[in-house]
Parts: sequence; structure tokens; C-alpha cells
Amino acid sequence: MPSVSVIIAVFNRAATLQNCLNSIFEQTAQPLEIIVCDGGSTDGSREILAANSARLAYWQSQPDRGVPEAWNIALAHATGEWVCFLGADDRFAKSNTVATLLRAASDPAINYVSGQAIMIDDLGRERRVVGTPWDWEQMKRYQHIAHPGSLHRRELFTSYGNFDESYAIALDYEFLLRVGRNIHAAFVPEPVTLMGMSGQSNTHAWRAFRENLRLQASHPEIGAAAAAINYAIAAAKQVARTAIRRV
Repeated sequence: MPSVSVIIAVFNRAATLQNCLNSIFEQTAQPLEIIVCDGGSTDGSREILAANSARLAYWQSQPDRGVPEAWNIALAHATGEWVCFLGADDRFAKSNTVATLLRAASDPAINYVSGQAIMIDDLGRERRVVGTPWDWEQMKRYQHIAHPGSLHRRELFTSYGNFDESYAIALDYEFLLRVGRNIHAAFVPEPVTLMGMSGQSNTHAWRAFRENLRLQASHPEIGAAAAAINYAIAAAKQVARTAIRRV
């Protein structure tokens, strides 16, 4: 079984962190290398990590500059052939999720595997399902893949560098656009993660749109004009979703 490093960035997520960890502990594909970087939580998250420390390959709790720095710190400790990122309010959908992802990656040419994510609100209700098969032309318009729980061959980071810390929210999208046509992807047509909606991409949607605009405008295959159009479409959809929720 290929080795997998699971990376979690945490900051004040005591209410969901143990469920996230449990979903990793319960995976049939074992052992998994679990690496957690906590940004100096004060709500009990650090104590949860300490209580689970025997099952963690590496963890730390100290102030950082956010998810991008936390992920980059964790990558320095990752030794798995594959690397997976979960939010502290996410969890794997099933106990065999990682095994299913690895089966989808059996072709040596595959360097990225994703699936679907079910977005769950604070009351545990399913809001929507996101994530479709990798399509480069579609990725140049917006991030349509579900990143939490997806698998990256570690050599991608060796070849293309770590996450750009100037993007607080769109860091995963920026990385995937940077790799671009060199992504050779597989897709699992089922929920891979149950994804909490308290992450920054949901709670700070407009900042995410602005970051997407900046990174798309600087990309040689997209450019400023197309980026502006993509921003306008994303903004219109966000306004429509907000209006629907208020009805």
C-alpha cells in the first residue's frame, strides 16, 4: 500500500478536531502519517492534539501566519508517497475512503486524485455536493475540483514548489494552476470528505474571489481579461446564492 501523509492545519477548532482525527484513525488503509500544525489555539485544540500525540507523526502548536505557512511547515515533515490535506472541520466520508483513492491512483502516470465533497453546515445538514473530474479548461475559469481529501503525489511539491503564502484562501487553487497541464488526474465519483462550511473559502468568499482574480490575471494561459470575466460570473453566482438563502 503506498504511503500517505495527511496534513491538517488547525486554529481554534476544538469542536470538530477530534472527529477529523477519528476519521483518519478509522481508515482501512493504514498506517497513515498524520501531521498537524496548530496556529496557537486557545480553545482546547492543543490539548486534543496532546491527547492524541501517540498517533500523530508530528504536531506543533505555535503562532503562524495561517493555513499556507502551516501547510508548508507540515510538508517539510511529510514522507508519504502521497500527500492529503484536510481542514480541521472536515472528515473522511467513509472508513475506506483513502483505500478507494489509492485504487484510483494505481496507474503510475496519475499524480492527483480527487472526488466529491459534501458540504455540511453547523447543524450537520447537507447543503450541497461539490467536486467534478479534473478538466484543465474548466480549471482556468474556476476551481471545480474538491480539494479537501484529495491526493497529491509528493513529487509535485518537489518539482513545483510549496504553497504560495501570499494567497491565504486560494492557495490550493494557485498551486494546481501552477502545475497546470502537468496534472494527470483520476476521479472518484463519490463523496470523499464531509466538508465543514466554516473554512475561509466559505466565510470569506469575496476575499477568495479577489485572490482568484489576482492569480488568474497573472497566469499565462488566462490573463487579465478572462480573469475579470470569471470574477464577474463568480460574483453574480455568489449574490444569487445569498439571495436564495435569505428567502
